[in-house]
Amino acid sequence: MDMRRDATGATEHTMARSLRSCVSCGVAFAGTARAFYCSQRCKRRAFSERHREERRALRPEHPPRACAVCGGLFTPIHTNARYCTHACRQQAYRQRQAPP
Repeated sequence: MDMRRDATGATEHTMARSLRSCVSCGVAFAGTARAFYCSQRCKRRAFSERHREERRALRPEHPPRACAVCGGLFTPIHTNARYCTHACRQQAYRQRQAPP
């Protein structure tokens, strides 16, 4: 069986490209039989979506606490969060920077 190979060592069979559809974004691209994604970006996005729930399950659950500015309850994502929103954080910064 005589198979021709290119510079990388791939055979003609593995070099054959056909029009395929990206699993992540649906864009048509020319790829081999093993290609599922049109780009590395789409591949990373699909991996991230597949493993999102696993990452959320590993994230510790922090108890609700009161915002330092408005006093409203919020569930912090990080252990050192003090403000419920960006607006409250910005208001606290402006209060700290205000002249006495």
